[in-house]
Amino acid sequence: MPNRPTALLRELAASGRYGNVVVVNRVRPGSALRSLVPSSQRRSGFFHAGPWPASRFRVDEPEHGPQRTVVEHPWPSGPLESRFLHRLVAATCMHSATTLWIADPMAARVLERLRRQPGLTTVFDCYDAWDLSPLIRGRYRQGAVRRGYMSAATSADVIFANTSFLVDRFTALGARRCVLLPNACSAPQPSHPASEPYVTYVGRIHERFDVFLGLAVAEALEREGGSATLQIAGPIEREPVCRSPESPPPRRRLSE
Repeated sequence: MPNRPTALLRELAASGRYGNVVVVNRVRPGSALRSLVPSSQRRSGFFHAGPWPASRFRVDEPEHGPQRTVVEHPWPSGPLESRFLHRLVAATCMHSATTLWIADPMAARVLERLRRQPGLTTVFDCYDAWDLSPLIRGRYRQGAVRRGYMSAATSADVIFANTSFLVDRFTALGARRCVLLPNACSAPQPSHPASEPYVTYVGRIHERFDVFLGLAVAEALEREGGSATLQIAGPIEREPVCRSPESPPPRRRLSE
């Protein structure tokens, strides 16, 4: 599915600054990468980074832009993954200057091993507060996220954060350089004439989308005279909680 990491990867690949782009991901969330690398362009292979096995998909040499390779590994977040990533990145840095861009906080602990690697620039992209998300369940996973944030704050050359809250959070953790890089998406095409005022929510919809807050906004607009319409410009990625069978039905249907 298109998301911030894959969108940024496309921009970096198209910048002309890199001769090779290697994407590393765990096996389970590999579906996001398959939207980036069509199956018709993949050549399946198997390789070892030292004793650490992983599968590799190499994209055919593009006419313009860098060579792209996708590496999917089976190692869970923690010491094993950090050792695997350290070997992989160290081998890459032997050949040319490298930018390491990490978007998964549970993989960020490898930054502690790489802080003195010559020719390497490390970047951590914090595009959400994972430990505050209901999607990250369990004490182990939340602890892994928080340890990753601490590793990024103390070891990354630069941190990108999508909100001022996260900029302040990483600054308080001791980050050397933290830059605000908000999320963004294409402007929606309004379905109402420009003469009719409307309020638009832009973004993907899933469990964290507060439908009842949206209903409260719609009712507030109606109390003001009904002169404005609430629109939701975003795909339903996963059903919000209040859309489940056991939840009460909304009193009003929002314009989607």
